[in-house]
Amino acid sequence: MVRPGRSTGHRAGLAGCCLVVLLAGCGPAQKQAVPVGQPAGTPSGTSASASGAVERVVAPGRPKVLVAVTSPQVPEGRPPAPGILVVLDPADGTQRRRLDVDVLGDAVQLGPDGATVYYARDVGCRHEIWTVPVAGGKPARLVADGALPALSPDGTELAYWTGPLAWHCADVNLPADSYAVVVRTLATGASRRLALGPDRRAIPAPVRHLSWSPDGTRLAVSVGSAQDNRGWALNLVDPVHDRYYVGGSSGTAVPAAGPATAGRPGEEWFFREGVYLPGGSLFAVHRCCINGPETQPILAEVLQEVDAATGAQVRQVAVGIVPKDHASLGSDASGRWLIYLSGDAVMVAADGAKPVTLTTGYQAVDW
Repeated sequence: MVRPGRSTGHRAGLAGCCLVVLLAGCGPAQKQAVPVGQPAGTPSGTSASASGAVERVVAPGRPKVLVAVTSPQVPEGRPPAPGILVVLDPADGTQRRRLDVDVLGDAVQLGPDGATVYYARDVGCRHEIWTVPVAGGKPARLVADGALPALSPDGTELAYWTGPLAWHCADVNLPADSYAVVVRTLATGASRRLALGPDRRAIPAPVRHLSWSPDGTRLAVSVGSAQDNRGWALNLVDPVHDRYYVGGSSGTAVPAAGPATAGRPGEEWFFREGVYLPGGSLFAVHRCCINGPETQPILAEVLQEVDAATGAQVRQVAVGIVPKDHASLGSDASGRWLIYLSGDAVMVAADGAKPVTLTTGYQAVDW
């Protein structure tokens, strides 16, 4: 079964790939887009993640709060286990305090004021969304059936994903209408559901990540694949007027074509995850290539800032061969500080500088 926000379609193929090599990030974002996959003034070099070294990033304006979910060791081939929600020091990655346990690593989010954390817990055979103060206190359940919380920029609405049961539960064939992106108004509890389009119900598409546009009018839905890489998409939907999060006539898919790679056409690139940046562009993981058999490895991956309408690269953050996931993408409110995971390593970059490893051992982060 598919765990919300996780794909099982290509993990076997990733095992045989080489270690990731992240190249140095480019300079400040360029105003003019460049073709997808083309480096935007990025010098060649190896970041701290390739060597495993941890670096302290010294730059002004660093976010003041960093939250993360620990990544326990699990046997090879098993899905990630729930971890511990912690507050980290944004300067050196050391743990400051623990907030809750049995927390899923699919997504964790700070509220706009930086005082409250929204996250999902693994409770029996359900995923539940909880909140807890950053300063510590008693956690409170907010949603009885949901994961991948995404709070709107003004803090009034919560988007989340509802779908398959937890991975350790008995395999069941859930009806297609069980899969939905839900938007809940926090003040009233009223909610609306964006379901699967009719053309996507035979093989339901799970959701990997959710992200609100800066003006709160769109949701970037990172759509996963239930079987192989052909189902991945980055879909922009209007939660007020659209009926579906993928399929049908609702939403707009961000064009994912990239350069030809190892004899594969550019059309076989796909976006595996994308989040909005404060300026309206997207921070995205761009992969090649679409394949059928799980034994075929991913050939390339680029972490980029891209234009939300065209998918064209604005700047390159990092690139590499992929034996591990790059996930939990995000930025601070200014857009100057990027953060993401490379495997279990927390990568940060300030003002377009190359990403460096802040700390390791985590499965979700946000600041």
